[in-house]
Amino acid sequence: MQEKYRYVILGAGASGLSLCGHLLNAGVRDRILILDRKSTFTDDRTWCFWSVRPNPFAELAVRCWHRWEVLDTNGSRARQASLAVGYACLRGQDFYDYAQAEIARHPNVTLRLKSSVESVESFPDHVQILANGTCCSADYVFDSRPSKLPPPPGDNALAQRFFGQFIQTDTPQFDPSRCTLMDFQVSQEHGLHFFYVLPFSPTEALIENTYIQDSGTHGLTPDLHRAEIRSYLGELHGLTDFTVQREEAGEIPMTMSAFPRREGRHFFIGTAGGCTRPSSGYTFQRIQEQCRQIAEAAQAATLDTFHEQLAPARYRFFDGVFLRVLRDDPGAFPGYFYQLFSRVSPGALTAFLSETSTWRSDLQIMRSLPLGPFLRAALKSMRG
Repeated sequence: MQEKYRYVILGAGASGLSLCGHLLNAGVRDRILILDRKSTFTDDRTWCFWSVRPNPFAELAVRCWHRWEVLDTNGSRARQASLAVGYACLRGQDFYDYAQAEIARHPNVTLRLKSSVESVESFPDHVQILANGTCCSADYVFDSRPSKLPPPPGDNALAQRFFGQFIQTDTPQFDPSRCTLMDFQVSQEHGLHFFYVLPFSPTEALIENTYIQDSGTHGLTPDLHRAEIRSYLGELHGLTDFTVQREEAGEIPMTMSAFPRREGRHFFIGTAGGCTRPSSGYTFQRIQEQCRQIAEAAQAATLDTFHEQLAPARYRFFDGVFLRVLRDDPGAFPGYFYQLFSRVSPGALTAFLSETSTWRSDLQIMRSLPLGPFLRAALKSMRG
């Protein structure tokens, strides 16, 4: 006989484990199965988010900065500070440890690693999953696998590619009270290029080399990233003696292409379900909102008619305009970002970045940027 579950979650990453947590917090005690092909959890990534609204994992953040800065290509600094809002960083290992502890506390949840999903077949009243040669069935499946990303996207598609090193120094080198969101004092020859610096202590920091490029362009290797990080630290910070503790890398889609949301009882979640914001790459808070809505629908037994709403519709229009301008003139964006962080209040800017702003605060964003290129892009977007 096939094993039968109420919910099967494919993928034990940020979205899969977050959904399990939200289901449990909502009081769901039906059988839940989580399948993932990895053999163990490793400290393989970090997630960052603005603390403008609560999420159940916020207290796990390794640090939350209430001061931040952006530097243009000439080294001019736009600095902001807020007591009410912070920029939080969550380490993968802390998140995984917490999620596994929660799973261990709930006997209705089964986590199976080393499970390669071979097929998912939908029927009117259930979904059948084949993994490692064994079949099981579920009333609903939630799929976060990267393989479910849409086909190559359209004209405005970009990719945010990053490579980071967690470094440690013998002597104090960093100010842990302030993070650098973007430092554009680097070559812009191969796309919009900036460094991202998160200092955890005077001697520890994440240094991340980030490019935004055409989705079909690449040419970036780990060795190239490592050389650019060493050059950045040496030339701009006078830092040549440091130890690399670990590395992380990834690619974030920045596209207006439609992502699948569901096929009957088969739902798509996380990046595979369109949770990455096209204009910024921020994903974690959107995942929490998606999971919260799904968990509420599951508890209310309304999943059959469920349709999520991650953010007000106007943000999709804003994202489309942003991507058009970014694709047409990436060289102008160091100046645009500097203007945003110089002219817009921290509350209005972080609310906009987190999709919690009002029309009134959105006007601050619009007034801080040059009218011409954004108006032309807006008209093109309205014409489709």
